[in-house]
Amino acid sequence: MSLWRRLAAILLLAPLAAGLGSLLLTIMLLPFWRWLEATTGLESVGHSGPAEWCYGLNFGLLYAGLLALLPWRRKAAPTHTPCA
Repeated sequence: MSLWRRLAAILLLAPLAAGLGSLLLTIMLLPFWRWLEATTGLESVGHSGPAEWCYGLNFGLLYAGLLALLPWRRKAAPTHTPCA
């Protein structure tokens, strides 16, 4: 697979992974959002769950984290040639 195809696949799959991850992470952090609202007065939790900005914040952080991993891609292992 060429470099451009791999990069395109990563750039297309990263938002999907960040979207699913942010959904789960935001729900798991519900006690934190309630604490944040109680201490700062910032509207974080409504009657139907966390506010939209909570989902957006988690999505942005996860997406940035996934894209930050791009330069750290794994290098191919050196090939081993048997001794004659």
